[in-house]
Amino acid sequence: MKLPRLAFVSLILSQMCFAQTTEPADDWKPATSNQPGKQYPQVNSERRVRARVVAPEAQNVSFEFLGGAKYPLTRGDDGAWVGVTRPQDEGFHYYQLVIDGAQVPDPGTLYFYGGGRWGSAVEIPATDQDFYALKQVPHGQLRETFFHSTNAEGVLRCFVYTPPDYDTNPSRRYPVLYLQHGGGEDETGWGRQGYAALIMDNLIAAGKTRPFIIVMANSYVPGAAPRATAGPAGRRFDFSAFSRVLIEDLIPFVDANYRTLADQPHRAMAGLSMGGMQTRQITLANLDKFSHIGIFSGGSIALTNITDIAAFKEQVKVVFVSYGSRELGGDRGGGRGGFGGDPKANTEALKSAGINSHFHVSPDTGHEWQTWRRSLHAFAQLLFQDQPVGFLSSHQMTGAIPAPAESGSTSPAAKIIRIKAGRFEPVKDVDGNLWLADQGFAGGQTIERPTLQIANTQSPDLYRAERYSMESFSWSLPNGKYLVKLHFAETFEGIQGPGERVFSFNVQGREFKDFDVWVKAGGPLKAHVESVPVEVTDGMLKITFTPKVENPQICAIEIVPQTAVPAQSANAGASQGERRGNRDLGPLPEIHAPVPNTLPGLLGKPLRWKSTGVLVAPQNDPTHFLYSVKDPTVFRYEDRWQVYATAFMVSGPAAAALLNPDANQPAAGERRDARGGWSMVHLSFADWKDAPNAKLFYMDTVPGFGGYKCAPEVFYFAPQKKWYYIFQTQRPAYCTSETPNDPRSWTAPEQFFTPDIPTPRLPIDYHCIGDGEHMYLFFTGDDGNFYRSRTTYAEFPQGFGSPVVAMRGTRDTVFEGSFTYKIKGADKYLTCVEALAPTRYYRAYVADKLDGEWYPVAGFDTFEKPFAGIHNVTFEEGVEPWTGQVSHGEMVRDGNDERMILDPNHLMFLYQGIAEADNRGDYGRLPYRLGLLRAVRDE
Repeated sequence: MKLPRLAFVSLILSQMCFAQTTEPADDWKPATSNQPGKQYPQVNSERRVRARVVAPEAQNVSFEFLGGAKYPLTRGDDGAWVGVTRPQDEGFHYYQLVIDGAQVPDPGTLYFYGGGRWGSAVEIPATDQDFYALKQVPHGQLRETFFHSTNAEGVLRCFVYTPPDYDTNPSRRYPVLYLQHGGGEDETGWGRQGYAALIMDNLIAAGKTRPFIIVMANSYVPGAAPRATAGPAGRRFDFSAFSRVLIEDLIPFVDANYRTLADQPHRAMAGLSMGGMQTRQITLANLDKFSHIGIFSGGSIALTNITDIAAFKEQVKVVFVSYGSRELGGDRGGGRGGFGGDPKANTEALKSAGINSHFHVSPDTGHEWQTWRRSLHAFAQLLFQDQPVGFLSSHQMTGAIPAPAESGSTSPAAKIIRIKAGRFEPVKDVDGNLWLADQGFAGGQTIERPTLQIANTQSPDLYRAERYSMESFSWSLPNGKYLVKLHFAETFEGIQGPGERVFSFNVQGREFKDFDVWVKAGGPLKAHVESVPVEVTDGMLKITFTPKVENPQICAIEIVPQTAVPAQSANAGASQGERRGNRDLGPLPEIHAPVPNTLPGLLGKPLRWKSTGVLVAPQNDPTHFLYSVKDPTVFRYEDRWQVYATAFMVSGPAAAALLNPDANQPAAGERRDARGGWSMVHLSFADWKDAPNAKLFYMDTVPGFGGYKCAPEVFYFAPQKKWYYIFQTQRPAYCTSETPNDPRSWTAPEQFFTPDIPTPRLPIDYHCIGDGEHMYLFFTGDDGNFYRSRTTYAEFPQGFGSPVVAMRGTRDTVFEGSFTYKIKGADKYLTCVEALAPTRYYRAYVADKLDGEWYPVAGFDTFEKPFAGIHNVTFEEGVEPWTGQVSHGEMVRDGNDERMILDPNHLMFLYQGIAEADNRGDYGRLPYRLGLLRAVRDE
């Protein structure tokens, strides 16, 4: 990483031949960059370096940093040469020893490639070093990888970072960052000097970045090193050789050999110094390949560099430029001379033009690795996040520089509430106002469409995500008068004209019937705001939505007080940007070790299962096109099996266009926003062999069952002599019937939880069970926790209190699809929960009571030894293996009442499965089918 001579003048003058006026602090410690067991060089609390080398025959020895700063060493009586430097900047610094004119590495340090050679370096502890510290978190892998380059006519090396779950989650695909080193360095730089892997591991563990792959290649192509030539505008670099290797050889190799999302929106490039210059040049010439650009101490992008601003805004999601503070100002024109002008001014100009650009300064560092570590830490938080609102810098985390106040942020006495539907991070509008993440809705699902162009607004991000199929929205407010603004835009490609989405909504008693977003906005992709004056008299604003044709949808809600409001925030109890569903849900229980298996019957020994072939598969008609059938509940009624299940389907006129089988093939990485939604089906048959011929009934044809509804459970509540149908809207809902075999007989759905009941961010898969005194509602939260809520028998189905964490794990071990049963003949309860990694299978847990502590059962708690999984499932004679996993299902009960009795001597499990070859792409369209497992008895 060689620099222009002027870049070092002040550094050399300030560090050469200095006279120490005070004794250095005597708290020396070996540098962390030393070889194991080596005591020198040492670093003290003043950030000075003390070097020592044994060279008794030498006449002259000095310690020299890369760039020119020299420190003479003095020989002692023992023949060892010792010297101390002045205080150094935090971070990593290359150096060498010069012994009688020969430049040699220090035998006490590890060796790093920099300055065009393998040599020594010293690490000066940084106040913010925690962000790249080695911690007890899940770690990814830094893989040495070789690839053939046609352009280089040989085999080249790169390093590839894969996230912690890469090997345990084989169905997941990842975005990719191509990350380049600086001049005089190579492909080892970011992994060794830059700590790229540790930075990513810590960010992922903290939930501050989306997991992605990083590829680090050598910028120096054999026989074609970068050339710099002089010109009227300064130096011009020729990176064409590396550009060809990257575009034509490396990217295709990575996409073919790693599980990438192989498209422009999921590909980024960044680099430091020379690598930053390469990034600038290569991305500007290949905007069809890269959507996120990071330039660290390597110039910037000016508006004059962009030939088509509109196209650039459409294609590029993030531009990030960073420097160390010591690189800026002075005679450098706001940036490093010859690098294209003032980088901050250029970045601000992009921002003014509507481009999502960021300028980052590393405090008290220069052209050095601490600047670039901080740059990667900040840049990674912006990547592949659909235009995130910002990042937290490492030095802001440690308090070295106060974090700036959010523009447009509201104080506790603020009066305007802004909610961005469909987004799980806050969003800023063009005026700097902060819109809180999606919250306050009952039911429905969220969708993001981040690339759409929206007319009729200066804040298009407010309309690029939506909540749809929701039942209601509610918000606690002081009593008074308000203006409620509802923001809509028709962005679903399945809506082709007026009349194809019609719904009604009621805002605090004001009814809006047969509302058509297309008609109101004047067409698709156009913003429309409906303003409604209302009065709150009971402390709660309520908006309800009723479907008529297709699902209702909304993009944002704004609540503007029209009268004085008390000083307490209308959003009391939720901090700014916090989703109200993430409030405290009770203390976290201990994670228990497995207990020995003492269960009765077939449960008391290693389980072996035999699977049928596919019993239930999608069926279509002119108004229904199904991608999958999954999440079943099963019970025996009037001598027939009754099954209700989830289906991901397209309903209405759009279904007819998909009846061609070729249309049922989503492209790799395709998003769910194309067509389809979650609904449910029913079927009935006398014997399992008859199931494949049973006709599906589509529940969305029943009044009240349109829109997002899935994951059913059906049981008989004996005290009321009623059947209950439980399902997910996102929050839990129910309806009742006296004839559960008639899918048209169910009452209109109602909610279990009142609006003030908090839930996790994404509650899923509800399951009810009673113990004779209390009814319990169990579910998972997409966060590694298993939740419990309860009410009395007398109050059921009302009276459920705030959920608490009943059992804790990780998303890999406690994911979804839980069911809980009372074991017949034992004072034990059994819960089985679907685990996610390395592929889907079921783990088992036991408890003495439903509000007790849950313990994993030894022998039913791993992928290799599961309750039910591919390792203990074989297929019936004559059945070709059709699934590579055991996913969301339900056991066949001994009876139908709320006690959920399971006979341990007769175990059958109706489950969903999928072939591994089909397990890719959009989750909703994965072709799940239903099959039956029967526990095998010992011969």
